[in-house]
Amino acid sequence: MVIQVIHNSEEFELERPSRVTEQHNSTAEWSSQPPLMTLFKTHQTSSIKQIQQKKEKEWEDHMSEVGRGISMYQTEAGRQLVLKGIPESLRGELWSMFSGSILQKAQNKGLYARLVNEALLSKNQTNDEIERDLHRSLPEHPAFQSDVDQGVLEELTSTHLPELHAKLQEMHMIKMISLSWFLTLFISVMPYESAVNVMDYFFHDGAKVIFQVTLTILNINRDKLLKCTEEGQAMQELNEYLDGIYNEEAMALSTEPRSTKKTIRIQDLVYQSYRSYHRTVTSECIEHLRLKHRLRVVRQLEDSLERNTLRALHTDNLLDLTELQELLSAIREELLWAKRVPCERLEAPYESYRLDFSQFKTLFTFLSPWAKGDYGEIITARMFKLMDDDDDGFVNARGLSLALGLSTRADAPLRLRALYCMHAPPLLAEHELRPTQLTDTGEEVADDALSFFDSIENSTTPEPGAAPPQRSISRASGDNNLDRSSDSGNSQSGGNWFESRINPASVRAAAFSGLSTPSLPSTPGSPPPPPPTAPPLPRAHFLQLLAVIHGLTQHDLQLYESVVFAGTLLLQLGELSQRPELAREVSQDSLYLAAKACTRQSNVNTEVDPNGNSTQLDDSSQAEGEPPEGIWSITLEQFLATMLSQQPLADFFNQKHPLQQQFEALRNRDRSQSIS
Repeated sequence: MVIQVIHNSEEFELERPSRVTEQHNSTAEWSSQPPLMTLFKTHQTSSIKQIQQKKEKEWEDHMSEVGRGISMYQTEAGRQLVLKGIPESLRGELWSMFSGSILQKAQNKGLYARLVNEALLSKNQTNDEIERDLHRSLPEHPAFQSDVDQGVLEELTSTHLPELHAKLQEMHMIKMISLSWFLTLFISVMPYESAVNVMDYFFHDGAKVIFQVTLTILNINRDKLLKCTEEGQAMQELNEYLDGIYNEEAMALSTEPRSTKKTIRIQDLVYQSYRSYHRTVTSECIEHLRLKHRLRVVRQLEDSLERNTLRALHTDNLLDLTELQELLSAIREELLWAKRVPCERLEAPYESYRLDFSQFKTLFTFLSPWAKGDYGEIITARMFKLMDDDDDGFVNARGLSLALGLSTRADAPLRLRALYCMHAPPLLAEHELRPTQLTDTGEEVADDALSFFDSIENSTTPEPGAAPPQRSISRASGDNNLDRSSDSGNSQSGGNWFESRINPASVRAAAFSGLSTPSLPSTPGSPPPPPPTAPPLPRAHFLQLLAVIHGLTQHDLQLYESVVFAGTLLLQLGELSQRPELAREVSQDSLYLAAKACTRQSNVNTEVDPNGNSTQLDDSSQAEGEPPEGIWSITLEQFLATMLSQQPLADFFNQKHPLQQQFEALRNRDRSQSIS
């Protein structure tokens, strides 16, 4: 609901849209409601009508001298008229002039109508929730808690009413006063016909008016408040005083007589506030105090955000609390150097810290062992893609924490699952299948590794105890000029088939399904997250994955041999899915026996059929349908079972990597060399 407080004439109607039809030629039809003062007549008495007419005449004479329309000279005579109360017939015009809204309307003609049309033509669940839950949720929202103005009020009360300030602090009343009074500009605590006089003064002189009136009310009730023993008693005293503030120059909206004892005329209260504090509680004073307390409140909010973020990240059970504190400090430093601040995100506290790829790369490269070596940049880029849960080019603090935890602390199945999902379509798209990463000697490392595994795909199945493969992938793959025409066709058809059918969110959910808190909280009103789905890998995607694992393990001969053995076995398992006629020929050969042995040794609940294909018995990560016959593919279960059957690989991916030295190096780095 959008309401403009401009209602003194037809030009300044209260523009609350009233829907006529939902849609008509792509434009919603609506009409402006007339001013509420014309819909709800107060039936003024003759004496009140005379007072209102007298005020109108005074204002007409005044505006003939100082101007009318979009601007007006501010004079002491005008302030005295405001203190007496603006006549109801001119209140809308003068409020819009004092606030500047009349100028904004003139500068943005047609904007309101366009926004209303857009809102009426769209179904926005958020707007409905705001309308429904406004009164219930508003006091709890940090944006409305007025922490800054609470600090300002505390300091002003301490300066001007020191004895009462100590009493209010003892009863914890300052926050209650600042929230209930300031939030609604006294409308919720005073009779309406009195509160609008405070708003007259507020629109004319600004925020200092609220503090001046508050100090005056507290000072008038000082003796009663000092005698109170509890906050409930004190609030009752203040509420009775506020209820008794009356306005004899305006008719109340309710026609029923008031039973509350009268306490003070609103005109006298406003004038007394002005006379008592207009020299000490100035606009400059308020802005100075707001700046002072804003810094304190911002720091408190940042500390609270950090505590909530650490609490949320710690539930993943990957990094310890000290490491998470170090990581969050590093993230905040990166954002500071990039001149960005944590943003307000309501879904989860860690969503407030958002890193672009450059910042993610800086921190991940410093801290993760996976970011080192020939494939470091490739892994970093694919890890960023995996953690970018909404594909907007940013990763939140939990994304970096998960990336670091998975690569340094998670057990082997979780790490291998993450690597698998990083290379699954559609996260690894067709155009990303052949990245070029140059070494110092100029070799194309990724292409070299792919060539090697291409060359052994049609070889016989390696047996345990067989002679170790050659140490150099380049030498093992021969001339490195293999014909990949058939591979290209197969990989593209397989990749495109999966990319068109698999939801990226499902793949990400599958990557994190082994964590304590696998899924991110969904935005209020959004559909539930899709079920975890790890699709089978097409051949080209699998070769990329195998090359990355080789890059992580090539420093050790035993690991190298394990990768070659497992890779060869998986390549031949993939052939069975592409050429079903082979399944009958190898149903009892070493390939089937090896796959069955792999399954028994892994901790994945799978079953291998006589054809060498494994199926998951009870796992939410089951793929959404099977690929059509003739597409080369391996499943997550086959991959995990085969890799984990190689004890050197299982031991390698179960290693825990300390991070203390990396964090220390990050703190002591030369900022001039920082990537970001």
